[in-house]
Parts: sequence; structure tokens; C-alpha cells
Amino acid sequence: MSPHQPQLLRLRAAAAAYRFRESLFALPAAIVAVGVILAEVSAYLDRTINPGATAGWGCR
Repeated sequence: MSPHQPQLLRLRAAAAAYRFRESLFALPAAIVAVGVILAEVSAYLDRTINPGATAGWGCR
């Protein structure tokens, strides 16, 4: 193991973290996750508040 290998590993890890942080992956992934959570919560509340109701817009 060379004396520069730990520094090189830290540099590579920092570069990978920087690339991930600067990419446009995290924001859309967070938006999708929040949307899924909101959909599940709203479906749960809909079932809890009015369990016998059908879908809106006059659908039966």
C-alpha cells in the first residue's frame, strides 16, 4: 500500500460526492418520493373518512 493511497481514496470519494451533489438526480428523486408519500396519505385519509364512497365526478 503506497503512502498516497488513503489520500487518493479520499479524493475519489470527495469527487464522487461532488458529482452526485451537482447532478440533477437528487431533486427529481426527492420530488417523486414526496409525491408517492402524499398519494399514499391522501388515499389512506380518503378510505378512513368515507370508506363507502366511490371515485369522484359522478362515477359509480
